[in-house]
Amino acid sequence: EIVDIRVERLHEISDVDAKAEGFDKPKTDSTMQSNNSHNPVLNFQKHWEAIKGKESWNENPWVWVIEFKVKQEIIFSVGNF
Repeated sequence: EIVDIRVERLHEISDVDAKAEGFDKPKTDSTMQSNNSHNPVLNFQKHWEAIKGKESWNENPWVWVIEFKVKQEIIFSVGNF
């Protein structure tokens, strides 16, 4: 279920938003600095640059934000075929 759709600048991402994107756990790969691996926004930034290219974060583009709520009953019913 979609609960919100909006447009915002990339740099407006919050810790809560980055965690919702899956960046809530410390990263241990070589692209993350160990002393900042607990920072969800920094981890999201590094992931963004890995996909879009070095320094792409600095462009601060407008991005679509689509928030949704998972409908648990749909997920649980999938295995009942």
